[in-house]
Amino acid sequence: MNVSRRSVLAIAAVGGLVVALTAIAAAQNPPLKPIERLAPQKGVGELGGAPGAAGLKPIFRIPPNELIPEAVGLIADGGQQTDWGHAKINVPQAWAQTQGEGAVVAVLDTGIDSGHPDLKDQVIDAKNFTDSGTVLGIQGHGTHCAGIVAALDNDIGVVGVAPKAKLMNGKVLGDQGSGQMEWSAQGVDWAVDHGADVISMSLGSPDPFSALERAINRAVSKGVIVVCAAGNDGASGVGFPGKYEACVCVAAFDEQLNIAGFSSRGPEVDVAAPGAKILSLFPGGQVAVLSGTSMATPYVAGVAALYVSSCKKAGTTPTPKEFREILEKSSLSNNPMRPNPNSGFGRIQADQFVDPGTIVIPPPVTSPHEVTFNQSDFTTVGLKKLQDSA
Repeated sequence: MNVSRRSVLAIAAVGGLVVALTAIAAAQNPPLKPIERLAPQKGVGELGGAPGAAGLKPIFRIPPNELIPEAVGLIADGGQQTDWGHAKINVPQAWAQTQGEGAVVAVLDTGIDSGHPDLKDQVIDAKNFTDSGTVLGIQGHGTHCAGIVAALDNDIGVVGVAPKAKLMNGKVLGDQGSGQMEWSAQGVDWAVDHGADVISMSLGSPDPFSALERAINRAVSKGVIVVCAAGNDGASGVGFPGKYEACVCVAAFDEQLNIAGFSSRGPEVDVAAPGAKILSLFPGGQVAVLSGTSMATPYVAGVAALYVSSCKKAGTTPTPKEFREILEKSSLSNNPMRPNPNSGFGRIQADQFVDPGTIVIPPPVTSPHEVTFNQSDFTTVGLKKLQDSA
């Protein structure tokens, strides 16, 4: 049944977990060859810290000890690697039309290591909104997200979803992975005013912040696609800003096409993307494997960059409304209920966004693992039960 995502009974958000790191078994994931960490390089637009007003509540955060990957380094004798998620959402097919030329994605996160060799000349603007002394990504989360969006198609590291798109580095979370609420709102306004086509936000909080909601609404009204993580709280519900109506709220699925156990469920979820054991970039010229809806979000932002590029090539104007319409029509789902609290309209399909005139509307795919939700399954603290199929 096709219903608005907001017509389903809303549930309360509990907790603010943003990124979870899963253990990586050596037998399944051969060790990466460690390399000596490169010295930090001066980033584009590095002007030092720009702290917000004293006393603001630090609600956007990444919990400690969850960005220490078991595997960090350069792939030994492997050349460039392509993450498993690309094939699952038809990224190579989309590349026959575009690789993101002309699109600009603002990654609002812990900062980007713009000196990473797999991001050479990709970051075209940067601003530090935090109390950190550098706009660069020291902590790693923002660099990992940036690589998923637009790591270069070359002979090293990984390749992003939109390797010919450009990046804006909005550092709104500090070097410990947390940030004041005002920083994120300021980052959205900055991205809009400086030419972003897409904004990617892999951060979260259980608490709303009206200034951020206004900034997101303004961004969308000006034609910017805003993509936000659902969160990693499972049945406890979607956090903010993912809960806001104007953004595209993203859940995570794994290589077996099941919704990840950590992925937040709720009626606000719009779509699912790869988010478990994702290989991407890490500061110091390295790569790393991380898991979370934080990884799924830049996957969708990369697809949005492909969509923007395709529209610009065709001489048409990309809009958040059309992007959402394509998403709703073309995403693949094992659940006959579309949208559903686990994956929204289903798994995003990149190739469907590069030629909007030829959208293929997929039929529902049944699964023996499906569980049907009724309104009574929603409570004030989350869902009574989960369904794992995307």
